[in-house]
Amino acid sequence: MSVCTRAKMEKALIYCCLIAAGLVSVVDSAEYVLVDTYKSWTEAADYCGQKYIDLASAQTAGDWSRFTELSAAYSQPEAWVGLYDDVDSWRWSYQEEALTFTAWESNQPNNYGANEDCVMMRPNGYWRDKKCNLICPFVCESTGKPVLVNNTQLTWRNAQRYCREHYIDLFTVRSEEENQLLHNMSEMYTCTWIGLFRDSWKWSDHSADPVSLRWATGQPDNALGNENCAVVDKNGLLADKPCSEPFRFICSIRSRQNVLRLELKAEDDVNVELMMAALLEEIEQNLGESMKSANVKLTWRKQANGKVFQTN
Repeated sequence: MSVCTRAKMEKALIYCCLIAAGLVSVVDSAEYVLVDTYKSWTEAADYCGQKYIDLASAQTAGDWSRFTELSAAYSQPEAWVGLYDDVDSWRWSYQEEALTFTAWESNQPNNYGANEDCVMMRPNGYWRDKKCNLICPFVCESTGKPVLVNNTQLTWRNAQRYCREHYIDLFTVRSEEENQLLHNMSEMYTCTWIGLFRDSWKWSDHSADPVSLRWATGQPDNALGNENCAVVDKNGLLADKPCSEPFRFICSIRSRQNVLRLELKAEDDVNVELMMAALLEEIEQNLGESMKSANVKLTWRKQANGKVFQTN
């Protein structure tokens, strides 16, 4: 993925291309401290935010090993980390529209067994949350009208991809009338995907998506129906727990640092200081709100000779 910018300064035309793939490297791992005080997950997150950086997150094998070392030092080794299940993030696939109408079945959504992040319509017209890898027919949106696709059954993600390729997106239900229309179309099927979904497990510090989480066997299971926060055990493995339970906790005490390398082509008489300011502004604009929510700060890194850019 590339972010290309063009800026004109002092009659010089500068071409910049920031190439993320292959040019982004983590230059140091986070450091951690285990706090020997029992708190709920929310209380622990507040404590870490006030005293350190945040509850701990793991991105590398070294991070997971450090979790193991810290947790194994205690007879009750489980400790909160910054991982939580974002169970209230329901939104529609098309343009991530906010949820304004619902038709949940009784006691739904319940995240039964954990990881029920997608929504299907039942034969009775009401909705249930389900694991996204379930195979179902689905309803696409085409210029405001629902189209039932029943000649193939797909997972929610594949149904989303199919609808985006052939129509607009999975269908967004905005009213009782639209819900009844879908019910009439799909009542012969035990499940029918609609466009509603939510985020799953994520780190509280907004670090990279947790794609390689190290869960203990049988975890997460949401056994108590409200296990939306994660602890790490003496083996460095995760388990879901009710967020209100008290545990020791691990805080990050140093922010992660990423280095982005830029390759620039500019005329010889360019004003470097103005160029640097313009580039930072352009990158910040491209990152937008995601940069603010993740508390990201951008700075230029000077080389040993005191310069930011080196001439080839």
